[in-house]
Amino acid sequence: MNISGGGSTETMTRFALGIHDGRGHFECLMPALMTVEATVTSASVTGTGRATFSGTAVITLAKGNPFGLPAGPSPFGRVPFTASVVAGGPGIGFEDLNFPTFTPPMDFPGTVEHGHIGIGS
Repeated sequence: MNISGGGSTETMTRFALGIHDGRGHFECLMPALMTVEATVTSASVTGTGRATFSGTAVITLAKGNPFGLPAGPSPFGRVPFTASVVAGGPGIGFEDLNFPTFTPPMDFPGTVEHGHIGIGS
């Protein structure tokens, strides 16, 4: 199973993903918030045009982030993440990045505004 694509969402988040046979990479830039560089270690199709994947990520925080933490590499090291995607282009494709171990859990959903997400075998 392959998940690939890239683009931006309506929240100005930019993303890129390349996953093959359950392994790969996911990157996400959320302006004025953080950059996420993730290693994917598991992925599965959850329905027609839908998939989930998970692994660990390194977070680099932006200056003036709303978490009140200093800019630069997150003090948490590599953190677990989960994500779900819906295949498609503008207005149809969707990505949702979650950090379940934070309190409260952090969730960053977005609908594709520019670009495309593909899910295939």
